[in-house]
Amino acid sequence: MMNMMIIPWLILAVVFYFDTQSGVILLLIFPLIIIFMIILGYAAQTKADKQYKAFQLLSNHFIDSLRGIDTLKMFGLSKKYGKSIYNTSEEFRKSTMSTLKIGILSTFALDFFTTLAVAIVAVLLGLRLINGVIPLFPALAVLILAPEYFLPVREFANDYHATLDGKNAMRAVDQVLKEPELEQESLDLATWDENSRLSMENLSVSYESKPVLTLDFSVKGLKK
Repeated sequence: MMNMMIIPWLILAVVFYFDTQSGVILLLIFPLIIIFMIILGYAAQTKADKQYKAFQLLSNHFIDSLRGIDTLKMFGLSKKYGKSIYNTSEEFRKSTMSTLKIGILSTFALDFFTTLAVAIVAVLLGLRLINGVIPLFPALAVLILAPEYFLPVREFANDYHATLDGKNAMRAVDQVLKEPELEQESLDLATWDENSRLSMENLSVSYESKPVLTLDFSVKGLKK
């Protein structure tokens, strides 16, 4: 981020020193690149949020499958459940590819405008060299510095797309850490002594067609 805020302006100052016309061209192209980066960045953020939700769904689905795999086998539903896992995986794949499309489009737009700007500068410098308007040394210096002028912006764009998933994961972790801890209330339990008494009456137990059992019992003192 600091490189994008400092280095391009230092290079632009040097370019203006050597050739004002080339500096104006680079200065006009820079805001266009920033505007396209903002537009595509918002689109990439939206896609990344959807992809992270799909990733969470796939992760939870996989964990549930591992926990209940014995139950699925017991009821003979393992093959049928495999289709559900496949469908969830396909949704995650489509979401990932959609996010990659935005990233590739952003890279293409950035490369297109930077290449166009450097090409315009190179053509104008070549024409003025032919006409003898500009010496060779400043023209060569500007031509070398022009690609470096856009390099910090390209690096920032690559880092932005690379860290989208990490930011979403960190946001989810931060939400969990900020949840308030539940206070556990301590119960005052009475001390059991030789005068204490525990009794249960009409305790019924039944299972399907088995007979119902009605139990009454009591325990007093330190009996076992």
